[in-house]
Amino acid sequence: WYQRRVRGRAVRRALPCYFQPPQSGVYIFISPDSVYDVCIKRHYGPTKETDSERPIDKAEYKTYAATDKYAHYKLLAEETLVSSGLNYLIFRSPDVIGAKDTSSKFWIYHMWIKYYDVLNTPIHMPFKVKELVSSYVYLDDLIAAIKEWYR
Repeated sequence: WYQRRVRGRAVRRALPCYFQPPQSGVYIFISPDSVYDVCIKRHYGPTKETDSERPIDKAEYKTYAATDKYAHYKLLAEETLVSSGLNYLIFRSPDVIGAKDTSSKFWIYHMWIKYYDVLNTPIHMPFKVKELVSSYVYLDDLIAAIKEWYR
């Protein structure tokens, strides 16, 4: 119902191989861990691979999908890839950082903490992110893992 209406747009944006299979025989799709933000988590503790379960109720599905459009469309692309019949590998990664990271936010905080004694400027932590757990993967490590899997 809802998926059919948006599936064409989502797939064209996020999954071009659905219309033209990859020449290598395996489609490698790098997806963010934010896909779990549009899913139901039925336990406490760290996220598990099996936590990528969408709500069945239509209204609840729409509510979850609206909370994070990016995650919704990425998960929709994953679901389409899984049902496509293609050979695939889905890597769900945390935030990716690398030598040419243009966001700079990670590096600014890193340098601020590293040179705190020289800068003598307090680091203010917003209350809403005080308990936030964050994970990162270095781009070169992600590429190495894909190459290792592909061998």
